[in-house]
Amino acid sequence: SSPCVMGYLEKFRINGKWMEEDEFVFYLNKERKACEVLKRNGKSLPTVFEFETAAAFLYFKENECDYVVLETGLGGDLDSTNIISSPMVCAFASISMDHMEYQELYKMIPYIVTLVVLVLTSMRNKRENQPPSSLGQSYFREER
Repeated sequence: SSPCVMGYLEKFRINGKWMEEDEFVFYLNKERKACEVLKRNGKSLPTVFEFETAAAFLYFKENECDYVVLETGLGGDLDSTNIISSPMVCAFASISMDHMEYQELYKMIPYIVTLVVLVLTSMRNKRENQPPSSLGQSYFREER
């Protein structure tokens, strides 16, 4: 989760247990090698969030997790968590006051939910106490 409250590695947990520091170093070293290749080939390097996301994916894969809860970055079609092509559940929280400049991200919601089985949201239209109109029924699909 973001921001960290108790410690940096709380972001990477399996069954409530934090990733160990030596495990984190192991995954970062794997990624460092990949970054060296990117740099040699003149490609851009990943952002901190992309780096953390890749470490998390490796950690969860190698620990054979059945289910994973991911927190996206700012969302949208360029978010590094979009490598998950068919999430089972997608939850949206409201945008806090310190991120008000990102209100345009709500326009990305239809894109994000296209392949989701279940969508949960805490967002409400303040006047009508309903989900925002941009989250109309047409965007909620159940596929089995």
